[in-house]
Amino acid sequence: ASAAADTTSAGKRSLSISHMRGLIALLVRLLSASFQSALLAQNNANATADPGFEIDSPDEDILHEGQALARTLAQRFSRQMSVVAAGSTCDGKSDDAPALNAAAGAYAGKARLYVPSGVICTIGSTWVLPSNSTVMIDGTIQLMKGANIHHDADVIDVAQNATHVYIGGHGTIDGNSANQTGKNYSAGIGTQHNGPASSIVVENLTIQNTKNWPVNIVQTKGAWLFRLRLLTGGNSVEFAAGTSHCWADRLLIHAINDQAFSFYGGVQDCAITNS
Repeated sequence: ASAAADTTSAGKRSLSISHMRGLIALLVRLLSASFQSALLAQNNANATADPGFEIDSPDEDILHEGQALARTLAQRFSRQMSVVAAGSTCDGKSDDAPALNAAAGAYAGKARLYVPSGVICTIGSTWVLPSNSTVMIDGTIQLMKGANIHHDADVIDVAQNATHVYIGGHGTIDGNSANQTGKNYSAGIGTQHNGPASSIVVENLTIQNTKNWPVNIVQTKGAWLFRLRLLTGGNSVEFAAGTSHCWADRLLIHAINDQAFSFYGGVQDCAITNS
């Protein structure tokens, strides 16, 4: 009986050690993804601390000694371009989606796009961000009335197959849900056509009044949601189908007409904390 008890105890210790090793490995992976995402977020926040870059010309060609071809300032320096200076009206009435999408294509990897405080950009279709986009929103981006009548309409989408996309600032994403009458979905921030995408950071914004998901991250490897206010939405805030290495931290989630937060449809190495 004593030998049997000893064997049982040894088996329990072995099982416990195996479980501990598995938990430690998972924590290491999560902390690694969290650190990298947090570092990216901090670097972007530091880089955009000075708003004084928005007035330089995107078309001024410059040379330096030994360089054969001119390069634009946008290619030489990381800087900030107001969406108004880039061609958006942002008068709270006009459809700014075409100008915002043109600016996203022109400045990805070259300059931060900035929505100034007090400015309201209204869009009749989704603002799609390609790889290497950095967007700082201190004003408001709002879906126009009935934007989802003929097509799905998120406020902002990360383009399919895009990587290294940062969306931050202290402004507001407004889905204008009371005026979205179509059958198609409309949401706050998501991944276009349900991904894939990678290395996405969303932080510090208020995302409100969404007919569907305030944030819907799908088939994404590496996603960081930090200090978001997610208010009055029709569906869950979520990491979904195929997303991995993702972390949500310090979220305020209120008045969601579904689960407040979901890991949905196959999600690995992800967590939500301090929320």
